[in-house]
Amino acid sequence: MKAFVITLKGIKESERLAQKALDSAREHGYDASIFNAIKPKDHPHQIFKRHGIKPYGWLRNKNPAALACWASHFLIWEKCIETGEPFLVLEHDAI
Repeated sequence: MKAFVITLKGIKESERLAQKALDSAREHGYDASIFNAIKPKDHPHQIFKRHGIKPYGWLRNKNPAALACWASHFLIWEKCIETGEPFLVLEHDAI
C-alpha cells in the first residue's frame, strides 16, 4: 500500500519527524514517500475554490494553518481517487 507522510518542507523539525515516520512505515512494509504539505502561503482557499469546495462550518474559520492542513489531506485523497489505489496518509509526527 502506498503511504504518504505530510511534511512541512523547509521546517527542520517537521523534516526530522517525517524521516522517522518514513523509516517506521518502511519497516512495516509500506511504500512511503514525502508529500510536501500545503502551507498558508500556498493559499488553501484557492485550492478549495478550484475544486468547487465552498467554505462551510469550520472552513469559514480562516485559521490558515488548519486550512492548509486540510488542503494537504484533500490533495492526497484526490490522488487516491484518481489512481484507484488505497493510500495510508500520515502526518510528519506519526510513528
